[in-house]
Amino acid sequence: MKFVNIPILTILLGLIGGIAITDVIVPSFLFVISSSLCMLATLTIHYLLATKRYAFHHGILFHIGLTSVAVGMLITYLHTPTHNPKHYTQKLNTNEYYTLEAEVIELISQTNYGTTFKANLLTANHNNTEGKILCFFPSQTITNDVKALVPTDRLIFVGKYTLIPPPKNPYQFNYKRYMERKGVLGRAEVITFSIVKNNTVGFMGNIEKMRSHLTAVINQNFNRESAALLNTLLLGKRSDLDENIYQQYVDAGAVHILAISGLHVGIITAILLLLLQKMPNLGFYRPLRYFILLAGLWTFALIAGASPSVLRATIMFSFVGLGTLIRRKQGRFDALMLSMLFLLLINPYYLYDVGFQLSYAAVFSIMKFYPVMRKWWLPENKYIRWIWSLFLVGLSAQIVVLPISLYYFHQFPILFFVSNLVVVPLLHPILIGGIIALCLGSFGILPYAIVFVLEKLIALMNSLVAFIAHQEMFIIRNIPFTTPLLLSSLVIVLVLIIFVHYRKYKVLVALLVSVLLFQGVLFYHKYQLETTEEMLVFSKYKDKIITIRQGNKLNVYQVDTTSINPMVNNYIKNKGISDITLYKMPYILRFKQKNYLLMDSLGVYPKSKQVVIDSVIFLQKPKINLDRMKRDLSLRQ
Repeated sequence: MKFVNIPILTILLGLIGGIAITDVIVPSFLFVISSSLCMLATLTIHYLLATKRYAFHHGILFHIGLTSVAVGMLITYLHTPTHNPKHYTQKLNTNEYYTLEAEVIELISQTNYGTTFKANLLTANHNNTEGKILCFFPSQTITNDVKALVPTDRLIFVGKYTLIPPPKNPYQFNYKRYMERKGVLGRAEVITFSIVKNNTVGFMGNIEKMRSHLTAVINQNFNRESAALLNTLLLGKRSDLDENIYQQYVDAGAVHILAISGLHVGIITAILLLLLQKMPNLGFYRPLRYFILLAGLWTFALIAGASPSVLRATIMFSFVGLGTLIRRKQGRFDALMLSMLFLLLINPYYLYDVGFQLSYAAVFSIMKFYPVMRKWWLPENKYIRWIWSLFLVGLSAQIVVLPISLYYFHQFPILFFVSNLVVVPLLHPILIGGIIALCLGSFGILPYAIVFVLEKLIALMNSLVAFIAHQEMFIIRNIPFTTPLLLSSLVIVLVLIIFVHYRKYKVLVALLVSVLLFQGVLFYHKYQLETTEEMLVFSKYKDKIITIRQGNKLNVYQVDTTSINPMVNNYIKNKGISDITLYKMPYILRFKQKNYLLMDSLGVYPKSKQVVIDSVIFLQKPKINLDRMKRDLSLRQ
């Protein structure tokens, strides 16, 4: 595989393996540090011997891979907050009240129930304590001071400490694991508080204040819909974006533009190159040109919130730019792998970020398959050639992205290429105009003409996306895609990549075998779907829903039969169920020759001995005497 640097690929795969192993098995610190030091020492000796005698070259790649696995386990251990003796999980007891001091990091969410901030915990009952924690302000405690909280502000409050609860329902989004991988393990409900404004902040604090100021500039000058989209595209802040608009972008296959990534960095690069085109690319001006370009990119990356996707694109360009600066040919795939390696060394939990995975998959897929597809046809007309290129970029990106996307989102928008043809051309002027608006608005001299044009462009883009998203016949929903299906499909992609590079008979056979493997997994999954029978109880607050699945048929029992409760949607998506029937919640439910009594707050139950009850499911908390109920009911033993 000459298109990649094998040692770099080996190091990257080994590091990923070490991170994945540590997520499943929790090793001791003594094991990870001793194994890492041992592997590094033996690898150094092996490398020195290999430089002396060729015979020692054998096995060195395997040795590099094992060392990378050990290093991956070590950095994951070091980034796990619970191993810190000062972490609040080691010092605080759940469901107890503490006097806490914390420094605000960012706003997480705003709902009718309250507002949540992520903060760095500093002290607990005046003792030094560390760790990122969620600070939840119930709706009755929210004041203007809370609304004005910005990063680096300090909170001194009395709060009830609890752990983030795990999901209660099947296939529910695991918010606990999601926050754990961001270094947050606990939550404090604020009872009373005071706020201390911090006037002395560090570099990142100043960056966050700048981001807050730019957010205020956008919110003050643009209407709500435009401001929400500009905050998303320019600053990486999606909290104000309407969920319906976000879902429309998902349905249209254009959601990738809402996550600042390589597409945005590429457009910013084009803008900077346009501004630098008058500067000579020779002599002293050559490094100066690249340093200005990199400074502009990193400034944008910091202002955009330094998300994994924007960091990936910026770091990759930095490696490519550095290679050009020192006049060495740096492979595109090597730059991509080095940027990924660098990010994982900084934070190994980036590996589990969906945006991180999709971003790298898309860029790699475009790099590998777009040049091959471009040879299929090269139109002479420049406009047709431009449209054809946009279509091929979207199509080539889907080859590696599709399995991952199906695994997470369980739907496929067939008109994704139409969205790319519509959205990408509009994104260029919106980003350029948005950057100009931020610069002028910061000095209070933003002309209304720029605001008017930007709002019309955003409205046009949203309308076109909404039109595409409403073509329901072109959206395949509720696609069941399990982990075995994901792995078998990625095997097909891997063999296809090798086949594109080495078109040999053995690789073609391997490709056919991988397709057969995928079909076998698919048939087994379909067999399981059609033969499984199960009854599940879904719960959220005081709301209960019961489902009975028999193969592809699902009966849903709930109080309101006008529409399916959202609690069940994730289950339906993951199982790929299409035959769904809604029923009113009964008093007695029969499943697999057993009778289940469904008891609500009234506590009514049949007292006839002719009705045999096997189990009781409490939908609510009735005020009844349980012993008397057991005597009255004829319960099977």
